[in-house]
Amino acid sequence: MPRRAAEETIEDTLVLHPKCTEHLIGHQEQEKLLLAMINEKRLPHALLVAGQRGTGKATLAYRLARFLLSPREDSGSSLFGGTLPLESLHVAADSPVFRRVVSGGHPDLLVLEGDDIKIDAARKVLEFLALTPAEGGWRVVIIDCAEAMNRNAANALLKILEEPPPQSVIILISHNPGVLLPTIRSRCRMLRVSPLNETEFAGVVDRIAPHIDRNEYGKWALLSGMSPGVALTLIEGSADTLYEELLDLFTRQDTVKLHAFAERFARKDAEEEWQVLKRLVFWLLARIASASAGIKAEVFTGEGEILRNLYSSKSAQFWTEAYEKGGRLFTETENLYLDRKQAIITLMRTICPLR
Repeated sequence: MPRRAAEETIEDTLVLHPKCTEHLIGHQEQEKLLLAMINEKRLPHALLVAGQRGTGKATLAYRLARFLLSPREDSGSSLFGGTLPLESLHVAADSPVFRRVVSGGHPDLLVLEGDDIKIDAARKVLEFLALTPAEGGWRVVIIDCAEAMNRNAANALLKILEEPPPQSVIILISHNPGVLLPTIRSRCRMLRVSPLNETEFAGVVDRIAPHIDRNEYGKWALLSGMSPGVALTLIEGSADTLYEELLDLFTRQDTVKLHAFAERFARKDAEEEWQVLKRLVFWLLARIASASAGIKAEVFTGEGEILRNLYSSKSAQFWTEAYEKGGRLFTETENLYLDRKQAIITLMRTICPLR
């Protein structure tokens, strides 16, 4: 790929995929742990990088992959020979390895990603790891995310984890490791990625959404649970406006408004909007349930008072049960392909009577 074309590719996809992110913000302890394992020649054959969605797990995974695939200047392709960097897994964006990872053209890297990873994809891992490394070094597999594997795919991967080939690393990214097969978890070294702090969150948002006013960072930190990746999705979905609209329906629900609101999420092309709504509904119900402890930060002025009034209008048990009912309703709607509009109306009628 010509240099200029590669630069444009990286710039154009910067906010779209972690493989294009050169710098890691936060997670210094996790990086130090990886470096220590590399220096001590005890890097595990399988890593399970776990943590809440959008906090940089995939960014860390690609950072490690690039480092492993980069030849050491003083020792050829061998990872453990010669002198290793002590403080960073950083590989510059203008390096050949970085550019080939971005383009998907590195022969010793296999990536499985998507919402439904089937057995055929898992078998590709076995075929890939059976090959001799094209560049004489390491072979790296990234699976994003691990819980997207169906049962057959997970069992196929398990066989690979039981007898891993040398000079290979499988990196599984997981938002919810508890749903994975216990046998898979037991064969991986868990690497937990914690939520970012406010400064780190702001640093990432500066990169992925430079058009956002810094005065709004607090709002997006609240709505996303300090997750920049989630924040980007919420920003693109105008979730702040949707949240105010949802809260208004909770307090002043009427038939006309409710039906017009629910209709927007029933369209076939409204999948992203539906996912944003789901998150906001659960977040709002949890926020109401915890309002008795006080609202320390508001998404918008006056939100705290509205939440406290909602909480006091029902029992604490009511809000807990509403959260659980909402979870079951949304799950059944998706699994059984039920009417999304009706699901929204049913949930809202459960929370407060129509006027």
